[in-house]
Amino acid sequence: YISQDQTLHQLLTVHETMNLSLNLKNCHGLNDEEKELKIQEILEKLSINAKGDSFVRDISGGEKKRLSIAVEMIHDPKIIFLDEPTTGLDYFSSTHCIFLLKKLAQEGRTVIITIHQPSAFILNIFDHVYALADGSCIYQGSSKNIVQFLRELDLECPPTYNPADFLLEIANNDYGEHNNCLIEKIGNGSDENYRKSNFSSSSSSLTI
Repeated sequence: YISQDQTLHQLLTVHETMNLSLNLKNCHGLNDEEKELKIQEILEKLSINAKGDSFVRDISGGEKKRLSIAVEMIHDPKIIFLDEPTTGLDYFSSTHCIFLLKKLAQEGRTVIITIHQPSAFILNIFDHVYALADGSCIYQGSSKNIVQFLRELDLECPPTYNPADFLLEIANNDYGEHNNCLIEKIGNGSDENYRKSNFSSSSSSLTI
C-alpha cells in the first residue's frame, strides 16, 4: 500500500532510502552485491536510477512518488494499491507515473489506483475502471466502454469531452438524478459485460 502522503526521509539520498528499506524489510540471504543489484534494478525500472546520489529533498515531486513506489517494490509485491498517486503532480509527471504503473501491471502484478478527474489520455491507459457515487458502483468495466455504457442510458458524452469528467458530472447530478439508473444497469458492479475491450452494444445486450 502506497499512501498519498509521502513518508520519505528528506536527508537521505535515493540510494540510502532504498538500502534502508531493504534492510528494514529483512531481505536476509542476500549478500551486498545482490542487494545492490536489486536496488539498481528497481530504480532503473522506475526511471530514477540516475538520482541515486541525490537527497530526497532535492528530487522532484514525480521522482518522490516513484521512489515511494520503489521502496514498496523491495519485496516484489503481486498487488500494489496506490492512493491518488498523481495528486500534486503536473500533467507530464502524472502521465509518466501512470505509464510506469501500467508497465508494472503488464509484468503480471495487480495495480489498483484511486484517482480523481484523470485526463482522457490517462483514462485510456487503465485496463479497468470502477466508479463510485455515494458508496455504490455506477460503472465498472473497460475505460473504452464508458461512453457506450452511458449512451445506452441516453446520456450522450460530447465527442470532444473527457468521459471521466462527464461521468463525474453525472455522479454529481449535474444533468439530473441518474445515479440509480447507472447503479441498476451495472448491477452495482456485478455486471462484467463492459470489461470486454471489444464490447459492442446490441438489442440483446444485458441490462440489469
